[in-house]
Amino acid sequence: MVKVCKKCLKNKSFEEYHLDCSSIDGRQRVCKDCKSDQMRTRYKIKGKEIIAQTLRWQKKNQEKWKEYLSVYNRTHKKERRIKKILRLYNLTEDKYNKIFASQNYKCAICGKEGFDPCIDHDHNTGTVRGILCMNCNCALGALKDDVTVVERVLFYLKKCKST
Repeated sequence: MVKVCKKCLKNKSFEEYHLDCSSIDGRQRVCKDCKSDQMRTRYKIKGKEIIAQTLRWQKKNQEKWKEYLSVYNRTHKKERRIKKILRLYNLTEDKYNKIFASQNYKCAICGKEGFDPCIDHDHNTGTVRGILCMNCNCALGALKDDVTVVERVLFYLKKCKST
């Protein structure tokens, strides 16, 4: 279905409007893009006041706020984690997806599939090397990314296996 935005006057699909249970069609009158612009402008003008008002509401409604955060964190866990990773390692979503796709969506070391991805990076340069599972990432961290130590571990395992 299509609806006309009351602000930009463009025909847009229903998916481009936020939900609004009080309206007849179940969607807000203004599209998501226009609503974002409105909120950005409002925040520029009344930013400190909005923050203070929000903090007062959170303090007054602690149980509701805790419940909201609990639900939000549960439902947005993967999305929030990926955004944090991208920000932390200065990656775009496209670059992240290319790295992961080049590994066939598997851990770069053990080949495991279906894991929560960890970004492996050089601790000296910050350069991203690949995407690992938690076990492999922790193992590299424990070995301090030291090739000599990794070679000694490999030698040790081979020696123990032959006895």
